[in-house]
Amino acid sequence: MGVVGLRGGVGEQGSHHGTRSAATAGARLGFGEPLRLTGRWDPALNAEKPGEAACPWPCERGGYSGRMRLRPSIRTFLPAGLALVLGLVAALFFLLDEASSPGEPEPIAPAATPTATTSATTATATATEAVTPAPTPTATPTATDTPVPTPTTPPATPSPSPTATSSPAPTATPSPSRTPVARGADPGRVETPESGESREGRPERCTSVAGRGAALIEAVEDAMTEYQGVWGLALIDLDCDSAIIVRPQHSQYPASAGKVVILTAALRAVQDGLLDFAAIEENVELVLHHSLDKSTDEIAELVTPEQVGAVMTQAGVSWYSYLEWSWRHAWFRPHDLALVWASILRGEQLDEAWTAHLLQLASEVVLPQGMETFPADFGAEGYQYGQKAGYWTPEDDTDHFVGAGYVFPEDRTSAGFTFAFLLESWEEEVEEPKRRAVFPLVRDFVLGEVELSRQEQAAVAER
Repeated sequence: MGVVGLRGGVGEQGSHHGTRSAATAGARLGFGEPLRLTGRWDPALNAEKPGEAACPWPCERGGYSGRMRLRPSIRTFLPAGLALVLGLVAALFFLLDEASSPGEPEPIAPAATPTATTSATTATATATEAVTPAPTPTATPTATDTPVPTPTTPPATPSPSPTATSSPAPTATPSPSRTPVARGADPGRVETPESGESREGRPERCTSVAGRGAALIEAVEDAMTEYQGVWGLALIDLDCDSAIIVRPQHSQYPASAGKVVILTAALRAVQDGLLDFAAIEENVELVLHHSLDKSTDEIAELVTPEQVGAVMTQAGVSWYSYLEWSWRHAWFRPHDLALVWASILRGEQLDEAWTAHLLQLASEVVLPQGMETFPADFGAEGYQYGQKAGYWTPEDDTDHFVGAGYVFPEDRTSAGFTFAFLLESWEEEVEEPKRRAVFPLVRDFVLGEVELSRQEQAAVAER
């Protein structure tokens, strides 16, 4: 066949005789370039007529296909058409690529504000004696659907278990590095419900406690000068409903000090007849005397997250602090941990008998040599003093130390005080810690306040 015409540089079907090669005709074909033909088609001979000069563009010829003319305007549209085709092809490839790509990830909603009953995963360290973090429980224990309350009376004489052993070493995930807070950047404060005013039933000393509290803050800051770490202290005065808070913004993993929340939840369940005390009695003593993690885990399996959250809610902790059903996932500010102890000491968590039982066990704590933040002994006669301490000293992370508990005079001339001292350090010598200088300051403040209360009571009695 021969080429009977050219449209856009592509040969058309000519006749039943076949197609002619367009190699010669298209040798000089380009965008906007002239097209010249080297011969004409003779339908009778089915061959070119030799020697016939090529006709200029546009070319006219006769023969089988008749007269045909390529209009000059086609040269204008040819480049534009090719450009359009190329653009469409490029757009098609772009759309196919977009369809096959995963696209940008969906935005992640911000984490919910932690509360007393919500979970968080910011702190996964283990606690007081070094331990291996427990895996997530496979099932959440629940209380009986229709429990029959069977109140239990706490034992008259707790029996310590001095032969308990510690748990294995931890493999917890290191927490993010902390930056020391310069003195004055997080100033301490004294919180009182009625600043400078007295209240019926409240000691007269409470009207001036703010000044003495400010002096304590200054003394603690002096004692902790150049401490290689971050820390915070809270001391709550139950008589005055006041709180002395040093470095109030500090928060951290509380180590085993947070176990008191689990113990309180379990004893509340016993008190309400939802749990048999015999099932936890030995473990409660082991936790409060020796802080064994395994014993805490066994107790935690018998309470629900709702029961643990109820303890936090009753204590009135802020949303900055939380403790999950698994005690290893916890975060506290010192003031919030002191509030937990204040709610226990006031009798807001347990009845009088169970409160006395918990406080008595806490006063019998056994602390490993050199690891204590506040000592096991108060150092003054006539006071009941106890704590749930915590420490965690991994090789590849900052050291965590916590002292949290209560103290009150045995003559009940004061409702008592609760405290929480939380620290993280990266260079402290455990055996000669600077942190130990804080306890004498707190103890002397408590002794002074109780003495003022006694003097006031003696003056009232003489009237």
